[in-house]
Parts: sequence; C-alpha cells; structure tokens
Amino acid sequence: MTRTHLLLGLGAVLLAAGCDQSGTVDIDDTDTGPVVSGNISVEPTAIDFGLIFVGDSVSEVITVSNVGKQDADVRLELAGGSTGDYALAPLSAAITPDTSSDHTLTLTPTTFGNKGISVFVDDEVSGGHVEVVVSATVQEDADGDGIGSTASGGEDCDDTDASVYPGAEDTWYDG
Repeated sequence: MTRTHLLLGLGAVLLAAGCDQSGTVDIDDTDTGPVVSGNISVEPTAIDFGLIFVGDSVSEVITVSNVGKQDADVRLELAGGSTGDYALAPLSAAITPDTSSDHTLTLTPTTFGNKGISVFVDDEVSGGHVEVVVSATVQEDADGDGIGSTASGGEDCDDTDASVYPGAEDTWYDG
C-alpha cells in the first residue's frame, strides 16, 4: 500500500468514526470499562460530575473487585488540587477473591472553578495500582434559578434575581 492510499484510508476511517473535516473525534471517555491491575479491577476509571453549583452535593460509587486468587488489601487516596471539596468512604477494604467493595466519592464544593482530582486505588498485596480521574465544573448560583453567575463562568448576568436569566421572558417597559 502506498502512502497516498494509507492517508486516504485513514481519512475514510476518520469520517466513518464521526469526525468533522478537522479530524476531531468526540469520544466519551467517562464510560470506561473496568481496569485490572494486579489482583484488583476498578470501575469506573473516569468520573465527570459535569456542572454542579457551590453548596450542592453529588456522589459516585467506585467499585473495586478482587479478580485474583488471594485476598486484596485495598487503600484509596485522594490526590490533586481540589481534594478538600471531596469525601471518600471507606478509604480501605479487605476484599476476598471473587468479591468487591463499593467506595462512595462525594463532591460538595465550597468555591467555584474546575474541581479535578485523582483517586488512587492500590492493592498492598498484589501491587495493583489504578488511577480514577475525576472532574467537575463548579459555578455559583446565589439566586437559585439553576443558571450559574457570569462571575463563576455561567450565563446569569444578575445572580441576585431568580427571574433574570438567559431565556427568561422579558417584561417591556419595566425599567
């Protein structure tokens, strides 16, 4: 196969994969299957909480399974810049073969911004190590209308009045 045929073939693959002409492919990397390392399998390996408002709370379960033939001694650790906004429980578990343990990760942000962290899952027995990448975008919504303030990256230009937001019906001549 010549280089020209290879490039044309690649172009056809990109178009078939749903690429635009720039070659960009939209991939949902938050729907990942389990990752196995040592005697442990971890799922999910990516969590995107999406948009959340300051003071709200969201949770996701991380399941750690023992796929080996010996007990696993699992430890979980939060790492990254926004770990103070996250809680994880339990932080450790002894998991027998062919069983699993659920660990709940909860985000309750106190400030707005991007809240990315990693959760490291380690098996002290087999040496297994898996990183779960976590992301969230946090905005402030002081008036509770469901639209983040422009100061926090949202589109609400008056976050003190719940009747003012993008798409709200405008009353003519109301000052």
